Amino acid sequence: LPGGWQVLTRADIPMIANDTRGPDNSGGHWRLGLGDVLTQAGLASPERYRFRYGAGLRVVWPTGTDQGMGTGKYQLGPMAGVTYSPSFLPAGSFFEFEWREQFSAGGDKSRADIHRSVIKPGASVNLPGKFFVTSAPEIEIDWVAGGKLFLPVNLQSGRQFGDRVIVSAE
Repeated sequence: LPGGWQVLTRADIPMIANDTRGPDNSGGHWRLGLGDVLTQAGLASPERYRFRYGAGLRVVWPTGTDQGMGTGKYQLGPMAGVTYSPSFLPAGSFFEFEWREQFSAGGDKSRADIHRSVIKPGASVNLPGKFFVTSAPEIEIDWVAGGKLFLPVNLQSGRQFGDRVIVSAE
């Protein structure tokens, strides 16, 4: 795009294995299936003074193959974020802050509605040999559950192969 702006996209198609008891699995047997598909698109600014910012929309599609594997709800998630790439870290390393509001926008009326705020502070540091380490916990406030707070710990490490393949463990 003109001026260094970028369109960023993402798609997740999760495969799930679980033994969650529910209407579709009263015996609690292990099952394999498809979770809800996530798509996302955003617009990101060019870097200026080591900062970038952007905004976009996440859409979650209720594609779970049974109730234990999906929400049954279409979800919208407007989002905005900023990154900072400090000069004292290796090239490609950054700190980030992302905010996202996620809410249901239709779907199975018998399933619980969704409305949560997500705050994601993060850091990613590139290491020698195309290895990296990242921490980006998604802190959630569930407004449907009366403001219940979920405060996770998150650490991921991995390696980049070539220009487009990344293998990581979280």
